[in-house]
Amino acid sequence: MKLIATSVLALATLAPLSLFAADPAPELSLKDAPQRVEINLGEGMLAFTAKLAATQDPDAAALLSGLKSVQVKIYDLSGDTRDTASARLHQWRQGKLDRSWTQMVTVSQPGEGDVVVFVKERNGEVVDGVVVTVLDPEGQGVMVHIDGELRAEQITRVMQKLPIEGLNKAMPTKL
Repeated sequence: MKLIATSVLALATLAPLSLFAADPAPELSLKDAPQRVEINLGEGMLAFTAKLAATQDPDAAALLSGLKSVQVKIYDLSGDTRDTASARLHQWRQGKLDRSWTQMVTVSQPGEGDVVVFVKERNGEVVDGVVVTVLDPEGQGVMVHIDGELRAEQITRVMQKLPIEGLNKAMPTKL
């Protein structure tokens, strides 16, 4: 689960979300579960961050400059709220995303939780949005919604610099 948490945090760092985009992902909220963390980064804060990053990492700055917003929510799913919140998340995954979003990755192991990734693609070269949902058996639910233009070559250059064990072996060296 540490790899999942690290991957979600890396993804949240790399890409943002907007609930106000022309074709956003549906609002996801686990209203029955207490919220531990909520992070909302809008276009202005992302532009500011891109300017700060430009002096240290031009690749990260270029990636950030294409983003509109990022939203991260972490819920406490321990105790009585786990079954209700889990059912709500599964229902949302099944029916709430419209045809412009594709369920791209699903990882599920009994007793280990699950991760589901949705993307909104444009012309096979650009991702316009990403939604990551995680159910952790240790009592956390994580939702990350990223809105903005993400190009594969930008993501690759930035991800290759991250200190995540095994990630560099999995990333292509050229696109």
